[in-house]
Amino acid sequence: MGGGAMTTMLCFDSVDKSYGDLEVLRSVNLEIGSGVECLVGRNGAGKTTLMRLGLGLTEPNGGTVRMFGFDPRVHPEVMARVGILLEEDELFDFLRPLEFLDYCAALYGLDAGEARARAVDLLEALEVPASGRLCHQLSTGNRRQLALAAALLHEPELLILDEPFNGLDPVAVARLCRMLRDFAANGRGVLLSSHRLELVEEIADQVYFVADCAVTPWSPERVKTWYDELRVAGAGEKPPGELTG
Repeated sequence: MGGGAMTTMLCFDSVDKSYGDLEVLRSVNLEIGSGVECLVGRNGAGKTTLMRLGLGLTEPNGGTVRMFGFDPRVHPEVMARVGILLEEDELFDFLRPLEFLDYCAALYGLDAGEARARAVDLLEALEVPASGRLCHQLSTGNRRQLALAAALLHEPELLILDEPFNGLDPVAVARLCRMLRDFAANGRGVLLSSHRLELVEEIADQVYFVADCAVTPWSPERVKTWYDELRVAGAGEKPPGELTG
């Protein structure tokens, strides 16, 4: 990453989140800016909840969330600056891939001709068939990549991706890693969650470990330590230093 002050795109200030009696996040303070930033942790630790809070899809019990300086629940228009890939693909199964992206372009108010050209380029780059098959006839990997194309269509400043490598073959995984690095190279930001620790180590500028209601900064090197210890121990109960203690 280059030098200079980081522009904060997404900010969590003393954020708490519970579901009934189940406390998920406690006093989370986090700023997301340019570069590739990754959330790691066990299932149910709160990674998806943190992303949904950032997107304004769920309300914190305490603290504030700001997307480009605004509460996304009060100012949903700020989400036009964000590309979103959730773990559940939101596709219209009765449309073909290019038709689906045309629909997304209309929702964003994009110029139809320019958006169509970009959609064709994205589908070609991601090796998703533009026509012929309906969305529900696509493979799991192609559905995932079509959802990614929709997230990139309006050229956002920030990508928020929940388990983006799920369902992808090795070629698609390598391509996505390159795309994310290229996306973040021009001052844009990526926040993603993943269990693929070897990929996190490869692409992340900053890592956050989510566990015990807290979000703790980790370096990519520490992720490698954890990954190596997990492979040796064959369990994922604890972070580095505790598995062997």
